[in-house]
Amino acid sequence: MFNYVKRVSREFMLLNGLLLSFVTLTPFTTLLVSEHLLHADANVAAAFYSGSFFLLGVVWNILWHNASHHHNLISENVPPSQIKRIARQYVIGPIFYGVAFMVAFVNAFACVVLIILIAVYYGITVTGVE
Repeated sequence: MFNYVKRVSREFMLLNGLLLSFVTLTPFTTLLVSEHLLHADANVAAAFYSGSFFLLGVVWNILWHNASHHHNLISENVPPSQIKRIARQYVIGPIFYGVAFMVAFVNAFACVVLIILIAVYYGITVTGVE
């Protein structure tokens, strides 16, 4: 996303700070789920893990919308079709992290596997400037 952003606004900086606050939770929630995955409270740990990714994904999408809305902060060289394609790719995160959150209450291991699959998806579909 940040390869496309050429200007910033006060709202963008605030949202970016919020995004970074969720990023800083990732090591904690990862440690939490790794320590509890084989215990009776694995579902709670997996719910915290997937819930933090869900919130991170929501803020990421809001940040992208803020930057790309009416081409406000995005480089003029990025075509509208690419902006829409990127938005479609980004919206997948919160949807599947939300599913992972619900799965966490049924099967913590399946929740973690789903989150890994989401990471693989994003690793494969990295967006680039056309």
